[in-house]
Amino acid sequence: MSELLARITIRSDQCHGWPCIRGMRIRVADILEMLANGIGQDEILRDFPDLEPSLSRRNEIFRLKFLIDAQFPQALAEWLRGKGHEAVSPKDIGLREANDATIWSHATATGAIIVTKDEDFASLAATRAGPAVLWVRTGNLVTRLLLSHLEAVWPQTEAYLRDGARVVELR
Repeated sequence: MSELLARITIRSDQCHGWPCIRGMRIRVADILEMLANGIGQDEILRDFPDLEPSLSRRNEIFRLKFLIDAQFPQALAEWLRGKGHEAVSPKDIGLREANDATIWSHATATGAIIVTKDEDFASLAATRAGPAVLWVRTGNLVTRLLLSHLEAVWPQTEAYLRDGARVVELR
């Protein structure tokens, strides 16, 4: 991972200081946005032949890390992993009965985004440093409907999270 990050350059005299790939005028944010909008690696590499396949692989440089609260089915973690991200539940990491403060601390320490229905986490994210929160307010949906809804809004949701949004609210 550090080898990949070493290929990202930031120069104040290039692209208004936006992070670029290997000093080229190809902004990292543009590649991330394309991936978030569902454009595949092969198409990106055709459009930008100077890129190397390893720079556009989601599973190396573009992966987000999620801590999925216990209110969600395990299928949500599997769905996120299918999108190339890391995803665990509190149960997976021995925190099944942990309080909010412990979950918050763990997410902060590991750089995970908390996926929750719990308003408390959204309030915490709005008022103090720590992890980002994906606050899902869709009500109780069966797994099929939850994943269908997420699929429809995922490109924009992922883009907000990549852009550093502290709280992303889904209804």
